[in-house]
Amino acid sequence: MVNRDLVRKGMAFGVLIGLLGAASIPGPVAWAQTIKIGFIGEMSGPLARFGDDGLKGAELFVEQVNQKGGVLGRRLEVVARDDKTREAVILAILIARGMSREIEYHVHAALNVGMTRKDIEEIIMVCAYYAGGPHAVAAIHASLNVFKERGI
Repeated sequence: MVNRDLVRKGMAFGVLIGLLGAASIPGPVAWAQTIKIGFIGEMSGPLARFGDDGLKGAELFVEQVNQKGGVLGRRLEVVARDDKTREAVILAILIARGMSREIEYHVHAALNVGMTRKDIEEIIMVCAYYAGGPHAVAAIHASLNVFKERGI
């Protein structure tokens, strides 16, 4: 018969040894990684100049922090994402889920950030293959409503 109290004490001792062992791992390995700071802004379309200025400001700040040793010895890095990319991903997700009303809204948003009709049609074509015909047909109808409304 197994003594449960002895097993519990053995497990507790094992966990304690594991934690002590993990705490003794040299710090530079963990601290050597950079800290990534995300920047999402208007980097295309009519408001691109505002996003460019914001990105330059973030990069300047990161450069100054890195010159002073970073944060807790770790360097900072700015990772920028464009609104066009974000809208393309959102459209693909909405098409795959068959969300026609939301597709219309995001077709407007995609056009507002500088995507073209051809860009949007290409996203729908790719989604037709992966998400299925019915969702693609619904996306075509939704996007055609927007194109007609805007005279494109």
